[in-house]
Amino acid sequence: SDLFRLRLEPGLVALEQARMKLGEGTLAGDLALRRTAEGAALLVKTEFANLALPQGPVAGRISGRAELTSIGLSHAALAAGLAGEGRAQIEGLTIANADPAAVGRLMASVDRGQVNVDERDLRAALLREFERGSFAAGKRDFVMGGAGGVLRFESREAPLLSLGFDARQWSGDVRVMFAGTQ
Repeated sequence: SDLFRLRLEPGLVALEQARMKLGEGTLAGDLALRRTAEGAALLVKTEFANLALPQGPVAGRISGRAELTSIGLSHAALAAGLAGEGRAQIEGLTIANADPAAVGRLMASVDRGQVNVDERDLRAALLREFERGSFAAGKRDFVMGGAGGVLRFESREAPLLSLGFDARQWSGDVRVMFAGTQ
């Protein structure tokens, strides 16, 4: 069941020992919002297990823990100042439109003379090849770090994966780097 302890004090609103079920997963932790001379100070300590990633180009189920802080005068300033660290593991990680065989197929097409070797044609052909499939990364461990409102999850095993979320614009990005490339 969903539980939490609400603490109200002058200049403080806190949810402590919060726990909730989200689909097949759980989210638990503490959230505190304190009034300061600089505006509001936010502190979030969370543990999450088996949460489905939101719909988008990245799919899977995430588990882990994180601690985030921020200070600001508005919700936008709190988002822009978000910083923190944590660890996560994603099971069943899949990245849409990132077929790992795309580059090899494109190079074979170039060798056969089926694709012109100019930037526009190569770019269009590569995008078409990437869209032919997804990258199934399986189970991955990530280190999470954040500053300036941007949270980044990075794997430490090849191929290196970087999953980002920009709290200032409520958007994400995905990068796959193969060993030895940037």
